[in-house]
Amino acid sequence: VKQLCTLLAAILNESRSGITDNDVIEHVFLFCLIWSVGGTLLESSRMKFDEFIKNLSGKLLPSSALYENFYDVEQMKWVPWNQLVAEYTPPADGKFSKILVPTVDT
Repeated sequence: VKQLCTLLAAILNESRSGITDNDVIEHVFLFCLIWSVGGTLLESSRMKFDEFIKNLSGKLLPSSALYENFYDVEQMKWVPWNQLVAEYTPPADGKFSKILVPTVDT
C-alpha cells in the first residue's frame, strides 16, 4: 500500500494539482495499482490480476495487458511501453562496457 501511495504522489504531484477529472485520476490509480500491488506477482499471476482489474474497473482500458502500457497523464491515454523505448544504436567503438540496451523492462 505504501508503494501505491508513493507512486500516486509521484504522478499526481504539485505540478499536476489541477487534475480534477475523475477518469484521469482513476486511470492513474489503476496504473499505480498494477505496478505496486501487481508488480510483485509472477508472470503467470500477472495475467489473472490484469483480467481482474479490467473486469473490476469498467473503464475503457487497453486490449493488451496493462503491464505493457503506461498511462500518460498529459495525453490522457494509455500508451504502450514500447513506444517510449528509443531505438537501440550500439556504441561506435563496440566496447562491451558501453553497451546498454533499452528494453520495456528498463
